[in-house]
Amino acid sequence: YTFTFNSDKTVERIDVTFLTADSTSQTRQNMLTLAEITANGRKVMGEDTPDKSVLEAAIAEAEQVDTALYTPESAKAFTAALEAAKEEILRLDSLFSIGEEESDISRLNNHGKAEIAPETAEVLAYGQEISQATGGALELTIAPLVDCWGWYDGATAMPDSDALSQALSLVDGGGLTLHDNQASLSRSGMAVDLGGIAKGYTASHVAQMLSERGVSSALINLGGNVQVLGAKPDGSDWVIGIADAGEPAAYLATLSVSDCAVVTSGDYQRYFEEDGRRYHHILDPKTGYPTDNGLHSVTVVCDDGTLADGLSTALFVMGLSQAEAFWRSGVYEFEAVFQADEGLFVTAGLADSIQTSADFEVIAP
Repeated sequence: YTFTFNSDKTVERIDVTFLTADSTSQTRQNMLTLAEITANGRKVMGEDTPDKSVLEAAIAEAEQVDTALYTPESAKAFTAALEAAKEEILRLDSLFSIGEEESDISRLNNHGKAEIAPETAEVLAYGQEISQATGGALELTIAPLVDCWGWYDGATAMPDSDALSQALSLVDGGGLTLHDNQASLSRSGMAVDLGGIAKGYTASHVAQMLSERGVSSALINLGGNVQVLGAKPDGSDWVIGIADAGEPAAYLATLSVSDCAVVTSGDYQRYFEEDGRRYHHILDPKTGYPTDNGLHSVTVVCDDGTLADGLSTALFVMGLSQAEAFWRSGVYEFEAVFQADEGLFVTAGLADSIQTSADFEVIAP
């Protein structure tokens, strides 16, 4: 089942895809609102009928992690590919998560050095490359700052100046060393956080794995990090929404894309309020404070999910002017959408792919 949602989270459309005995797929559409589903309990949709609990569980899960797969060679291959994708997501999370005691990252942070999996080494190396290319706007050793602001334990609060200065002194990308599958930190108290890059890597990695299993069309969404494999089964582009930072329940725009990653970083995603001021979670590694440069969201589109994830954070920290200059530099091939105080800005490569009712300015090469 593929669910299409209205802005108020009711179901606009349910597409039901059946894999038949001869391995062909058939899609039927049924226009229902969530209220109608609730009122009727069960609605017939083709040969199958999910009940209310199934729909509600699917919707709840879709808001966290959803993987829509199309056109595997057989129903058996479909099931195997889906299970493999889920297992791989969990496996990579067990390596990268700062909250898992035995993850590679936690062992590195707790002991100052660790032997790590090839995938962890790959992510760390790529993160270091993006950090260097962006002048440190993406910073892997930012964990002490994140902890200082209370984002790990949920006790978010404005830190005092001494605590912030101490945490800031431990942010040092040059103090992270990699040698093959060995990683080390130069000083006690330093710590790595892959939150700005890990989900993009995972989505891209899973897409590649699915492709190798014969899946030709898929959408992987890991908490806003979207990776699409190929186009939709009918050959049309996937349509990916960009939330309005000022009204996150509504869409600012949509992008028509295929075979790429679409990742958004924004100040509306996680924040807390204190003394009438809002503090979001994207910290400037140079100042230690939440980034405050007039940008509210950055969406990056490119082939590589790891790069898209890392750049969405880095460009947000840079600010619009530096981000535009970085795009023009050609260091990496990507396109972007910026929502800023001054309005909506779109790089030239997306000018024909974006759909929005808002006025926008095209950033020329």
